Amino acid sequence: MTNKDTKEQILEVAAKLFLKFGYNGTSIRDITNESGVNLSAINYHFGSKSNLYWAAICSTHSWGSEQVKKLAEKAASTTELAIGIFDFFLANKKMFNNTIRLFLTEGVPEPSLEITKYVENQVGSPGIPIIKVFLKKELGEQLTDDAAYLGANSIMGLIFHFSLLFSSNKVEILKKQEVLLTEENVRTMIRCNVEAVIDYLKNKEVKLDTSA
Repeated sequence: MTNKDTKEQILEVAAKLFLKFGYNGTSIRDITNESGVNLSAINYHFGSKSNLYWAAICSTHSWGSEQVKKLAEKAASTTELAIGIFDFFLANKKMFNNTIRLFLTEGVPEPSLEITKYVENQVGSPGIPIIKVFLKKELGEQLTDDAAYLGANSIMGLIFHFSLLFSSNKVEILKKQEVLLTEENVRTMIRCNVEAVIDYLKNKEVKLDTSA
């Protein structure tokens, strides 16, 4: 194995075990046994179990961000991009669901100082920065950062809601109760949401609370 191969193998195995047994239920020995690497390799690449956990989240997030950037290169509008992101999440349901589950796991120590900045830059919605750019293209550079941020979060909030719903196998139960819960209807909702957000931003002055 090359260094790159070793690192990717550790991340893949660690993510699988963390998802199955949780952070506290997974030991470094479990990861070394499953991945076929020694302890020194994990220490070299990650330094600690908590760093490895955060790196697993960041790795998946980074891949998702790159895919969203590729979608943005082909999208002609904010609406087209938003629907493309939803379809990407649908096509990668397991990845989406696993990333959310890893991020929501309790009892994980904060990342160490050397990777905190990296984590802060990586963890978050992969679509928001790009949707902000698209909104400014459609509404003009006079659109404030606050307004673009609010708009992008409003759009991604709806996408995340339904992407998480459709990533669960229990969605079939919900579909029996709500016959309008279909992928195509969600796309229509996304179109309506984007149009509503753009209309709101055209006509309202947005100033976000930054007191926190």
